[in-house]
Amino acid sequence: MLLSQLDSYKMGFTAIQETRWTGERIIDKKNHTIFYSCVRKHHMFGTGFIVNKRIKHLVRDFKAKTPRICTIHVGGLLFNYSLICVHAPTEEKDDDEKHNFYEDLDQIYEECQKRDVKIIIGDLNVKIGQEDMHRPITGKYSLHTLSNDNGIRLINFGMF
Repeated sequence: MLLSQLDSYKMGFTAIQETRWTGERIIDKKNHTIFYSCVRKHHMFGTGFIVNKRIKHLVRDFKAKTPRICTIHVGGLLFNYSLICVHAPTEEKDDDEKHNFYEDLDQIYEECQKRDVKIIIGDLNVKIGQEDMHRPITGKYSLHTLSNDNGIRLINFGMF
């Protein structure tokens, strides 16, 4: 069902979160290839990409960092791209889990090719507010008045 919907929208690359499969795999389907990373033994978390077969030849590399972060390296005409799919811990998770997530994200971001266009896609579980001190990073438009803890972590990641 999902794959046929992606075909109807002519989607080339689709980032997916909370797949809840197990392990890390690359699955070839009729018109798509699925790259994913999940918890090895439990049906929890999971990130990945669904790539249409017509552009699969552009995929140069797939790395599964954690069940919450994976990346795919894609060749382009003018630029190469590093797409990073994420599913961040929710606000109520403990600080260590959030800290570890952003350390892993920072590490995989730094491992991307220097000249690549880097795009982070996914569910970051943040609220970015309209605070004046963050405007140079976030801009002036937001649905929220105040940033939550996860929002501050994302803003800090963006600054560095």
